[in-house]
Amino acid sequence: MSASRPTFGLPFLGINNRFPDARLERSRNLGGGMWVRDAVNVDLTAKGTFRGRQGYGLAMGLAHARSLAPVVWGGEAMAVCASGTNLLLIRELDAQLQHQVLRNDVRADRSLSVAASDGWAVVTDGHTNWWLDASGARLLGSQPGDIWSEYVSNTQTIRKFHGFDGVVRSYTETWA
Repeated sequence: MSASRPTFGLPFLGINNRFPDARLERSRNLGGGMWVRDAVNVDLTAKGTFRGRQGYGLAMGLAHARSLAPVVWGGEAMAVCASGTNLLLIRELDAQLQHQVLRNDVRADRSLSVAASDGWAVVTDGHTNWWLDASGARLLGSQPGDIWSEYVSNTQTIRKFHGFDGVVRSYTETWA
């Protein structure tokens, strides 16, 4: 979707690198134009004139979209985001953006974090983790007896244990 290019009602006054900001006054004789350095969303043409940049439009309407993150699978650039309670994979098909619902059990009140490499991604809302690959999104979960570490910072790690009673226990290791 594109919008028409804007037209400019005021002339550009040129470039003035000599005077400090306080002395850059707009001339009343020139219709109160603006300095080139203050121009926003304009391009200089080969003829030396200014042209407004192409406008933009909404590419895809999603309700309550959040946490957009790029991913690359098989060399194809895509994106993962949440919309409401859906985890979506967004890709371009036939010059149009399309989305595929990977999961519909994402908590609507949480943002997502994504760690990705070519061919896979891990998405978390801080409580639940999902493994994404070409086959879709699978819930990552621990089994009783699993032990793992979660990196917090250069001086802190959280160690977790999934107990045989189903309770996940943790403790924090901190180094000075």
